[in-house]
Amino acid sequence: MKVNEKKTNLIFSKSTKQLSKKYLNILAGEWLLSSNINKNYSYKVSKYHWTKKEKRLKGFKFVEKIYKKTLKSLVLYLNKYHETNYNNRYWEIILFNFLQRYVLFVYDRWKIIEDIKKKNQLSRVKVFSYPKIFFIQKSCNDFFEILKSCEWNDWIFSEIIREFSIPNSKIKVIKKNKIEFQYSDFESSNSNLTFLKFKHLLSIKNKSDYFIKGLDMPRLEKLKLYFSLKQIFFKYDNLKLNNFKVTKKRFKLNLFKKTRNKFENFLAKKLQQMLPTNFLEGYKDIIKNLKYLNWPNDPKTIITSYDHAFNDPFKIYTANKTMNGSKLFILQHGSSGLSDYCGTFYEKKICDKYFSWGNKSKDKITYPMFVSTTVGKKIKKKNPRGILITTNTFSSIPARLTVNPRDFSTTKIYKDNLIIFLSKVNKKILKLSTVKSSTKAFSTLFLDLFILLLVHSNRNIFYKGYLKFLQQNIVKL
Repeated sequence: MKVNEKKTNLIFSKSTKQLSKKYLNILAGEWLLSSNINKNYSYKVSKYHWTKKEKRLKGFKFVEKIYKKTLKSLVLYLNKYHETNYNNRYWEIILFNFLQRYVLFVYDRWKIIEDIKKKNQLSRVKVFSYPKIFFIQKSCNDFFEILKSCEWNDWIFSEIIREFSIPNSKIKVIKKNKIEFQYSDFESSNSNLTFLKFKHLLSIKNKSDYFIKGLDMPRLEKLKLYFSLKQIFFKYDNLKLNNFKVTKKRFKLNLFKKTRNKFENFLAKKLQQMLPTNFLEGYKDIIKNLKYLNWPNDPKTIITSYDHAFNDPFKIYTANKTMNGSKLFILQHGSSGLSDYCGTFYEKKICDKYFSWGNKSKDKITYPMFVSTTVGKKIKKKNPRGILITTNTFSSIPARLTVNPRDFSTTKIYKDNLIIFLSKVNKKILKLSTVKSSTKAFSTLFLDLFILLLVHSNRNIFYKGYLKFLQQNIVKL
């Protein structure tokens, strides 16, 4: 079939229903490439807008500006919704991790479509429709899971295209009741409320000056910390949350009374369909049930590595305690803290002191220290003739701004450079080397790297996941 190169068809979904054999298919990114497209369709791939560091920094500054505006308006709304009068810091402690990712992800997809529209005269666009409450999740962590999904990306791209009013678009309605995600909620692994109430009646009030929870540190070192602070070691409860029913009240959300720009208006409107129920419908229930936990009543200092980011009841508890004078100390919990334009930037906005893994900062709240996750551990002697080889995680769809490769193209560059380096390493040295990775790094994209390492290094040093992955994919070579 002859392709009309003058007519273009926009592709932003992995669904084959968008593809056309009659038109030139404009792919929104390299993550959409597949053997099926290569063989059967005429296509052109759009360049990703944040491949270069300078553009990422510029984009981050814009996102940060929009984040501030959105937070300010959201604070006004939440205070009205909950009949409270809390300041910006209170709500930022609760919202920062959700809000910064929400703004970043939506702006990223907005920029992709904006760039495509500028460079191409689109002849045909198919978009998708989902039920209004389809993507409303219980918690912040649940929301992070849907960001990785093809469904969410199909929906947000579709909504952006509608906002741009690209002519000749066709609506494709997809009816689904629920997406089955594998959630990793910190709150979901503990006792039910009835047990906590019973336990609360029997327990003595916790009067600890320090509340240490979610601290990423070896147990022995953690005990030493408790001893040095003259604190009793507590095994703290978590709050198992209900799935709160979405109410009509949330859709009356009007963040921006004055029209600013098209993107800000879109961001505010879609927030109705994104804000987790823990912050709206379930907020008062969480407040009410926090008293049944064995957490300190009036701590002078709250210390954590990651609960401030991933545990919604902890965020709400911390926000309330800081209003009463408690200090919040945050310890770095990952290597992404080395980046100036990631979650660390926002973590520093909400805490009184930030303890880094050694990296210094010009701000007054950063205190360089040791790597908390390995402190006190004995250093295992490795053969000095070998090297440590690590692989990174990546997302097939563009993910948040971190030190990790952000998209398919940058991941491929990272992998290719690693292969070039390893191919020049003496084979005897490579055989004595150690490979370290997680199962999240597995992908057919890395298959040639895995084969290289398997051939030239010792099989026994591989994690089990490597061998399983190779067994499943070796036939593809």
